[in-house]
Amino acid sequence: MDDLSQLFRLAAEQQQAGNWQQAEATLRRILAQAPHESATRHRLAWMLHERGQLDAAIDELKLAIQFHPTSGVLHSHLGSILRQAGRPGEALACFRTAIELEPDNSIAHFNLGNAYQQLGQFSDAVESYRAALVGAPADPDIHLNLGLAQKELAQLDDARRSLEQALQIKPDFADAWVNLGVVSKAQGDLEHAEACYRRALAINDRSALACNNLGSLLQARYRVSEAIEWFEKALSIQPKYATAYSNLGDARQAQGNTAEALACFSAALAIENSDSLRIKSCLTLPVILGTTSQIDASRARLYDELAHLDGEPLRVKDPVTSVGVPAFYLAYQGHNERDTQTRIGQLLHRAAPVLAYTAPHCAGSAARKSGERIKIGFLSQNFYAHTIGKLNLGLIQSLDRQQFDVVVFRFPRSEDPMSLAIAAGADRTITLPPQLSVAREQIAEERLDVLFYTDVGMDSLPCYLAHARLAPVQCVTWGHPLTTGLPTIDYFISSQYLEPAGGEAHYTEKLVKLAHLANYYYRPEPSASRKSRGDFGLAEADHLYVCPQSLFKLHPDDDDVFRQIVELDPLARIVLIEGQQPTWAGLLRERLSQTMGKASERVYFVPRQPQPEFQRLLELADVVLDPLHFGGGNTSYEAFSVGTPIVTLPGGFLRSRITYALYQWMGIVDCIAADADDYVARAVRLGTDPRWRDKVRARILAEHHKLYANAAGVRELEAFLSQVVTGK
Repeated sequence: MDDLSQLFRLAAEQQQAGNWQQAEATLRRILAQAPHESATRHRLAWMLHERGQLDAAIDELKLAIQFHPTSGVLHSHLGSILRQAGRPGEALACFRTAIELEPDNSIAHFNLGNAYQQLGQFSDAVESYRAALVGAPADPDIHLNLGLAQKELAQLDDARRSLEQALQIKPDFADAWVNLGVVSKAQGDLEHAEACYRRALAINDRSALACNNLGSLLQARYRVSEAIEWFEKALSIQPKYATAYSNLGDARQAQGNTAEALACFSAALAIENSDSLRIKSCLTLPVILGTTSQIDASRARLYDELAHLDGEPLRVKDPVTSVGVPAFYLAYQGHNERDTQTRIGQLLHRAAPVLAYTAPHCAGSAARKSGERIKIGFLSQNFYAHTIGKLNLGLIQSLDRQQFDVVVFRFPRSEDPMSLAIAAGADRTITLPPQLSVAREQIAEERLDVLFYTDVGMDSLPCYLAHARLAPVQCVTWGHPLTTGLPTIDYFISSQYLEPAGGEAHYTEKLVKLAHLANYYYRPEPSASRKSRGDFGLAEADHLYVCPQSLFKLHPDDDDVFRQIVELDPLARIVLIEGQQPTWAGLLRERLSQTMGKASERVYFVPRQPQPEFQRLLELADVVLDPLHFGGGNTSYEAFSVGTPIVTLPGGFLRSRITYALYQWMGIVDCIAADADDYVARAVRLGTDPRWRDKVRARILAEHHKLYANAAGVRELEAFLSQVVTGK
């Protein structure tokens, strides 16, 4: 018989020299003579494991356990390989057995936590990691994985502490820096998140994950060109990185480069056949609208791809992160989108079963207590110095607290005076985590009577929360003035002047036409800026026709209006505001040169301005031009606060009628056009006739008090909500 100990040493030497096949043959020679040799069989399993032969390694460990069933090490190693092989359920049983045999085995507790995490059982994972830390409190890997599990449970403060502890133990732990960046971003601390990703890259500049995450962070901070550089670096490191391609596509789309975005999504799909990517690609629309024929082509592509996807079995795990805001730019194309929105909603609901959720208190028929206040929740990702914050601050503050208990649901971000005022104006403010399931549960725990979405369609998470039934009554209003297309949203809160005849046909929700707007808008403070026209690069002699809207609101039909104005008024200067992305103005200039010809030279782009300077620009304007298909809302309130006249043409959809409605409440009709030719004539008269313009300004200044701090719409909304909740 061979000297088995000598053979064991020989196998170790062969393995160390890289002679894997010889080492395996030597180990099998030992086992042929002594099948019960667990150390030999364990070494063989390690070798097979390291060579990626997982099934063979599993078989060897199972044989070893048959001979030595009380070895916690063998059970733990078997569990690790089973987990790696995608069999976490079987791995759980192995780790539990290892812990029964060796209760103080930190490695087994750690591995059990990893298996729980792989199964999505994050609470159990946290318990296991805490048990592992009892025996190994200075192990940075345990602190890291504990932080990851806490992040999944939306325990962001705890996750941050765990990751910081890992870094205290191991300051050059790149993975911990990356994940601390993820948690900081989820908390809204974008500056710290960026610093974390950069620290990770200083340790390991070949981390494709860190490059990708830094790119996503920079995009969230609107630094899209920088983001693109990092996505491209991630792909140079890891060419088959589907997520980086998808994120690069998002960045190209943010720049308005739709064709390049679609090419990136195609590249991602070639690597990973993902239903979420297919849906995202389908719903990708131009940011800056092209010519009318180009709009028609983009719509035809959308309908063709929707029809194709309708016949496919689809599965999307997390649409919030993998699909994002569905078809945001649809609202700007000038069509009735009720059927399209319905199809998109049905597609997403079918593809993502996670969207189907009903809060427990909505499932039964429990009666409300007589005299109990109506509990209403307001939900938005934009309750800060944003249009949505400005439109809803007064409403939240002004609801009658004898009747209503007001809860504000917001999302992590840095505070500003507006966000603080909104929080102070509510009875309670709840900051929701970025995870859909956890956010829903937190809303459900409030047992709301009414959930009021201020702007479904603006941001990803509110879009998908709206698929759930979280309150018996669910409403939406015109922060993003398009129907949701969802059966879970009961009412669209609008107004009689905001809706044309037959406006009900534009909504899947029941349309509520109040006499007033359901807001309580505070008049903007006078601008402290004393900038002159010259400070904006404009001549004192110019007649300034300012269209102060986001560039994606401008439809090619507006181009003809601009052309006619500059042809009729030789001193006309059309003033636009540059977009959030520098590329937008370039794309619009290209279109204007096609549609306006030489007249496009009279269009001037002003850089984006801080609020005081923006308001000063409105004050300096001779005329404000309301886009034909998607006009101003907040900007109209701001322009009227300084008396600047706005020419508007109320169209067939709410999104072109807000300025018209404000004029109706002021009792001023001078600037309301009957058609496009009349629009041009009224604009040119205001631009060229200073006496008439001054008269209109004076009338606006005399009547605009009717628009600000007007509680009539709030009282109407209260009466409506009381009736639908209580039946009285």
